[in-house]
Amino acid sequence: MNAQIDQRWWHRTDRLLLTALFFSFFGPIVGNVVYFLSAGIFGSILALLRLDILLAAKALLGMIILAVIGIPTAFMYGLIPAAVAGISIGLFYLFMNRVPWLVVLGVGLCVALPFSYYYENYTLMGGGPRGSAPFRYSWDTFTVVVATLICSAMIKKVHEPHRAVATPGNVETT
Repeated sequence: MNAQIDQRWWHRTDRLLLTALFFSFFGPIVGNVVYFLSAGIFGSILALLRLDILLAAKALLGMIILAVIGIPTAFMYGLIPAAVAGISIGLFYLFMNRVPWLVVLGVGLCVALPFSYYYENYTLMGGGPRGSAPFRYSWDTFTVVVATLICSAMIKKVHEPHRAVATPGNVETT
């Protein structure tokens, strides 16, 4: 009995480590793609409102190119928020079998708001306390929350066991 409890504990600890590492690796990449694609879509919509189809296509194509080129920079800015979100969701996986999407949304907001504030006020890229705009806060928050939801959906597929469909030739389930 004691060995069975110990084995379950190690399995759950592995889930915590896997979730934290998964978020740390894929979180900045997903956040980078979400950031630049949403900027491209937003810019394209604004250009289409002016009835300039060529400008809309250029805006979207430019943002797609920046999403690919900006991946190394994404790790510089997104590794810490992704790791914090991964550890937080991994702790939920440690004590519960499933993590509801509302919990993931809450973790994303709890990580995004301090990150957006710090990034806008205390880094050179943010422009300092006088150079920040409320729009940038919301865009950074949107990016972190959506990236957290996407990474959580991806890791959920890893954590949940695959169930075989019972057919006449296959009656085993895993």
